[in-house]
Amino acid sequence: MIKAIDKFGDRYLTLARTTGRDAFWFRLSHLGDHSFLWFTLALVRFAFVRDWRDFVRFVLVIAIESGLTNGPIKYIFRRTRPHEQENTYAPGEKLPHGMRRPITSSFPSGHAAAAMCSATLLSSSYPIVALVAFPLGLTVAYSRMYTRMHHLTDVLGGLALGLAYGYLACRFIVW
Repeated sequence: MIKAIDKFGDRYLTLARTTGRDAFWFRLSHLGDHSFLWFTLALVRFAFVRDWRDFVRFVLVIAIESGLTNGPIKYIFRRTRPHEQENTYAPGEKLPHGMRRPITSSFPSGHAAAAMCSATLLSSSYPIVALVAFPLGLTVAYSRMYTRMHHLTDVLGGLALGLAYGYLACRFIVW
């Protein structure tokens, strides 16, 4: 079943790669590294709100999310990334457009988890932010499939995990 879902993602959901598309999707994926994009949006949001306690809570939640997702959770699954299975990039080859080569397991997508957790947190007090944060998060998650860093099920797992982290943080941490 998982292989069928991933095959569907590879066949029907991933755009044909072109130089122009590569530049956009690889750079967007790179912006998601270490949650750079999400910390930048959080700084902008919290600069307007002027409640730095919220910013500190955001940073702590994202640090916990990242530590759990990229640590024990990925360690449990140890899934090979699509680009490794297909030999998309030669060992040691520099990835296009400044993107870094991941060293962790493919499942779940840490970029997708961070994106959904961040979108949930950033829009929790101001629902209008959801109109930007969630579509941007889904776009970053898609970029991970386009760049062959993740399978569709990795991205779906990351999206679900990120939503769960965000929900739990909003529910149990004073937000």
